Amino acid sequence: MKQLKQQFVDSWHELRKTKVMAVAAMLIAIGVILGFFSVQLTEFIRIGFSGIPNELASMLFGPVVGGIMGGISDGSEIILRAHIKPTPSISQPQQTVTKDKEPLSLEIHGRHDPVIVPRAVVVVESMAAITLADALFVNMSSQMDKVRDFYRK
Repeated sequence: MKQLKQQFVDSWHELRKTKVMAVAAMLIAIGVILGFFSVQLTEFIRIGFSGIPNELASMLFGPVVGGIMGGISDGSEIILRAHIKPTPSISQPQQTVTKDKEPLSLEIHGRHDPVIVPRAVVVVESMAAITLADALFVNMSSQMDKVRDFYRK
């Protein structure tokens, strides 16, 4: 039992290494490619090869890395949900300027809420990409020179 616990602890420490994460990412990519290949033995039995990289990662880096890699690479879509409150129209007089820099008082009567949903989709997707890139940089010491050094090796 103590040996099993130590195996999980060692695997957890492997997860913190940047090179382990890079190899795991490459194995995920290989698993995606291997997912397109399978052998149909009978009508009900098909042998797929996409699990081989997961098993290899578990053997190389331990059960924690292999388990997380298997969870990430299961092919599920990333679904983002957002709730957007319409921007309100402000009915109070507001001071602004024209293109010629002349002062102007602007007052809105009624509701004129702009439709921002088409723009919000781009913002949500962009923030998801920035968050994923940030998670990558956190693992690489958050410095661009460290990222360059990592990929030059």
